[in-house]
Amino acid sequence: MPNNFIEEEEDDFDAEYENREFALSAFKPGLMVFARAEEVAAPSPGTHIGTVDHLDGEDFIKLSKNDSPTGQHRWIPLDWVADVDAEAVYLNKSEPEVFLEILENDPGYAEAM
Repeated sequence: MPNNFIEEEEDDFDAEYENREFALSAFKPGLMVFARAEEVAAPSPGTHIGTVDHLDGEDFIKLSKNDSPTGQHRWIPLDWVADVDAEAVYLNKSEPEVFLEILENDPGYAEAM
């Protein structure tokens, strides 16, 4: 008897992987990055978190230092991305979650050590 649950999980994984590959090609320097809006009643892109500087490897977005409160680059994992379009990157985390978990140090530098 086939295990449909496993087949469904594989289909979900394939769809997620395909979407992520599409999203990688959509990232462009200068795209605004927004945290998830907490208010459901008023449609909004959410809170502006930063601006894409560039993709850093296949796992992180490096944010521009120009709109950083510290004047330094910051990084967010691609796993946080809910959607991306020609205008902006939309995260699946709220503003408080982002500011608690945003990376202030280059994640590639930590891996190299």
